[in-house]
Amino acid sequence: MTIPFDAKAHFQAQIQFLAQALHSGQSPFWTHNVFAGSPQVADPQSLIFSPAILLALFNPSPSFRAVDAYVLAHLLVGGLAMLMFFRDRGWHPAGALLAALVFAFGASAAWRVQHVGQIASFAFFGLAFWMTARMLQRASLRYGLLAGFAAGMMVLEPDQVALLGAYILIGMVVAYWLSEGWAGFRASIAPIAAACFAGIVTIAVPLLWTWLFAEATTRPAIDLVEAGRGSLHPASLLTAFVGDLFGARDPAVDFWGPYSPQWDAKELFLSQNMGQVYVGALPFLLLIVPGLSRGWLWDKAIRPFTILFVLMVLFALGRYTPFFHLAYDYLPGVKVFRRPADATFLIGGLGAVLSGYLLHRILSEEKPGPIWRDLGIGAVVIAALIGLALLVSKQAGHLGDAFLPSATAAAWFATALALLVVLTRWRGAAAPPGREPDRDRRRRRRPCRQ
Repeated sequence: MTIPFDAKAHFQAQIQFLAQALHSGQSPFWTHNVFAGSPQVADPQSLIFSPAILLALFNPSPSFRAVDAYVLAHLLVGGLAMLMFFRDRGWHPAGALLAALVFAFGASAAWRVQHVGQIASFAFFGLAFWMTARMLQRASLRYGLLAGFAAGMMVLEPDQVALLGAYILIGMVVAYWLSEGWAGFRASIAPIAAACFAGIVTIAVPLLWTWLFAEATTRPAIDLVEAGRGSLHPASLLTAFVGDLFGARDPAVDFWGPYSPQWDAKELFLSQNMGQVYVGALPFLLLIVPGLSRGWLWDKAIRPFTILFVLMVLFALGRYTPFFHLAYDYLPGVKVFRRPADATFLIGGLGAVLSGYLLHRILSEEKPGPIWRDLGIGAVVIAALIGLALLVSKQAGHLGDAFLPSATAAAWFATALALLVVLTRWRGAAAPPGREPDRDRRRRRRPCRQ
């Protein structure tokens, strides 16, 4: 009926305070309701510098439904940005639709929708992702300004999703330079300068206030051990294909996965929904076949996103790989956040691009070749992974709890395999409307002789 947990316990109160302060003629920049008083204008979770200010201006007491609509509208914007990203490249609209759905409802975008600030950062990341790609593609100052503004809005509520999103945008620019060489570098300098200008103007004052506020607290930085306690346990990757393996969604099952007492909860501090990375059966299947089986994940068009996707997985695993330690020591900003598992948002976002592109390739290949080998590989891999999930559950003494989620996952993957067969056999019916043949155009344009 409504988005629960932090969306109501924290962010609903923030929006209510903002709206009531504005409509009663008071300043929302300071609140006496937190401790002995707090500079609300410097709190990144206050939503003062977010689109929520519009909701507060028009509604003196925003309801649960209004705030929920505000949150879901962010996911809609992110999904539409994915559609436009695919459209700019002329990729198949079915792939674009899949990417939009995965972006808006995959991984943490669905499981952690109560984290309103991170959802906003994620949505603006999608917008900045599209604008940055268009800026580079068209060498446009206008889209440079828009990309900078979107990236600035992403960072206005500084959280780790925004930080990692910024690094992904930087990775996109570097990949473009490496691909296009000196000519591409020279053509992109002016648009990138415009983007930097727009971004700095957008974030300068709010981010300065937040930084000064953080410096005055007892925890302006997080040490490596404390940050590592927010790592994604490797076993949580099993939820990529068995969505509710550990009972995070089922109220009839006591959560038994990582971060529960059965998995030494003193070492990891994450709530049960933070370890969920399920993006759907079809998208995951596409990453295996044809993504890995045919090597399409290494296509030049998406190779940078494949690399960034792998880096986000490594970052999310935190203490379980050396990569996070290196990122903590050498990447600016990492030391001020406590949960490497926040990268699961970007895993979903980049997974959306990869799976959508793979579906585009399947539907647009002139000679797709036989698919039975790929389907066989996919079936074997999925069976092995579900078998691994059952083995882990057996060792934990929860085989009975894992049986239904595993069987459900197997059924969805079987459906996805069947759908791939249908899509490859009837690709013509799913093809986007293209240009009419030149011969037909010439015939239609030939003047009639009276």
